[in-house]
This record gives sequence, C-alpha cells and structure tokens, in this order.
Amino acid sequence: MVDSALISSADSSSLSVSAGRYLRRVLQSLLGESEAMIPAAGFPGPGQVHDIRVNMKRARAILKLLRASPDAWYYKRENAALRDISALFSHSREADVLKKTLKNLSKKYPDTFNNTAIAWLTEVSKHVISPPDSRSVRLELAAEAGDRLRRAWYRLGFLNLRTIDREVLLDGLWNSFLRADNEYHKALKTKTPEAIHEFRKRVKDLLYQVRFFADYNPGHFEKMHAELNTLGSTLGKCNDLSVAYGIVSANRPHAGGTDITALLKTITDERNKLLSSAIPRAEKVFSTFYSGSHNAL
Repeated sequence: MVDSALISSADSSSLSVSAGRYLRRVLQSLLGESEAMIPAAGFPGPGQVHDIRVNMKRARAILKLLRASPDAWYYKRENAALRDISALFSHSREADVLKKTLKNLSKKYPDTFNNTAIAWLTEVSKHVISPPDSRSVRLELAAEAGDRLRRAWYRLGFLNLRTIDREVLLDGLWNSFLRADNEYHKALKTKTPEAIHEFRKRVKDLLYQVRFFADYNPGHFEKMHAELNTLGSTLGKCNDLSVAYGIVSANRPHAGGTDITALLKTITDERNKLLSSAIPRAEKVFSTFYSGSHNAL
C-alpha cells in the first residue's frame, strides 16, 4: 500500500470493494459517450474525433490501474481493443493537429511563415498526413468504430470485477507514477523528441488516472490534476512541433524558394522554449506527487 500525499486516510478507506463496479461504470460511460459521437451515416467532425480519441486514452489509462493485478487477465485484451478504436481516427486527427500547429506558427512568426512558406507547407501536408479521401472508406471506418465500441461496452458488462478493491487501484496509480518518473528522467537526460513523446504519454496516463480518483472522491485531487493537465498540454505542443519539424525537414528537397533553414530554426526555438517551461513544472509534479516517494510500497 502507498503512503500518499494525495490520498488521505479518509479517501483510502472510501475506495472500498465497490471500486470495481465504479471502474466499470466509468469505462462504460466513456465508451457509450464515444459511440454517440459517431453519426448514423457519416464521419465525425474534427471536434468529435478529438473527443473520441481523448475518451479512448482516458479509458486505457483507467484500465492501466489494473495492470499489476493478477486477477485482471482481461487488461491486455481490452487495452488493445481501445487502442485499435483510437487508431481508426488517427489520420484525421493528425492532419487537423498539423494544420493547427502551422497556423499558430504563421500567426506568431509571420515573417518566417509567410504566404509562400504556408502555401508550400499546406501542399506538403496534403501528401504526408491526410484523412482517407474516399467517403465510402470514411463511412466504413466510422461504422467499424461504432461496432467495436458497442462490443467493448458489452464485454465490460460481463467482467467479474469483485476482486478490484482500493489496494489494486492505488497500487496501479503508484505503478503509473514510477513509469512516468522513469520516462521523466530519460527525457530530462536526452531531450530527444522520442523521449519527450514517451514522457508525455505517461503524464497523460497519470492525468486521467488522477481524474478518475477525483471523480470518485471529489475535492481531493484537483490541484494535481491541474498541474498534470498544464504539463501534458505543454509536452503535447512540443510533440506537435517535433512532428512539424520532421515533415519540413523530410521535404526540404522540394522546397523551391522557401527558406527551410529559417523554418526549422523557428520550430526548434519554439519547441525549446516550451520544453524549458515544462521542466520546472515536471520537477514540481514528480517531487510532490507522493510524500515519502523514496519509501515505495
């Protein structure tokens, strides 16, 4: 059991044997909400795609609280199922994020990201990251996602979650903290886009897990949730800039009159600024997440 600054003795005792039933209710709510966002005969818009993918990440993070439980044999199956559902919408979301990143850069650095550069980048993005062109393909993806969501919802209803109690959930939270802390130190040491991306994913796990506990016991986890949310958002922007950098760099031979060197330097500088603001926030989060963090379980 974990000695936690976030989990008071009162909160700990309230996470009773009903925790498994609550976990089921939260997961089924996320799946049902996601299915409702998919039109009966259409493809969800950018906002709905974003929300569906966030719901899948939230659901997977909550499932990860069961990772270390010997009774949660179904964890890998359900985690993979939700990951595959999210992947059905990945192309659409990636295209939208890239457009937003380039638009923000053009507003902030109009001299570098001028009309010529934006026109070239827009053309490049069409060929690099784009949603399926065929309407019939998009309709098939949406229908498949809806079907998979329904099946996942029903499978959860038949799972025996009576062994999922507070110790399982809190130990799962501690396990996620250790994973995130490990990725934090890797990112701090290397500062590579890959390491930062992995760190961001582990921060997101913690964010959604803390949200789960906050919903279970309102009033106790809000502060840490806010810290993790800001940190995750900053790391997400770093990742978006890294993706943009890779696309610009890879298409340098076809740049024509566009000053690629200036574009790459601006993207790098912006990413480094964000990373510099993320590091002290991460230090605060990982030094205060648990009291007595060196005295593990």
